[in-house]
Amino acid sequence: MRLSITLLLLLLLPCGWAAPLKIGWSHWPPYQYQDNKQQLTGIDIELTRSVLEELGREYRFVNMPWARSLHALQYAEIDVAMGARYLPERPDSLTAANPIATASSCSCCTTKI
Repeated sequence: MRLSITLLLLLLLPCGWAAPLKIGWSHWPPYQYQDNKQQLTGIDIELTRSVLEELGREYRFVNMPWARSLHALQYAEIDVAMGARYLPERPDSLTAANPIATASSCSCCTTKI
């Protein structure tokens, strides 16, 4: 599983938060997708829900194309772009979690909160 999401989310959770985290996602089975009942699911989704609900943190998933997620992240319109990974050409204002599992992409970027 892509456990780096858990570690990143733990770093994002200050003690006194007000607004729900806005989490950008896009169709990318088996990590992020809507099932045949149009319910949001997938490895990334379920892991993120589990961590945030355990911590009592409010959140909202926002469906948007991948390129738009990166743009929205850079301009603080969302807090997390699920499934992103570190690339040297990405802005310094983004933080990437270190991958724990071996995969082509196993971390997510977030604006600094």
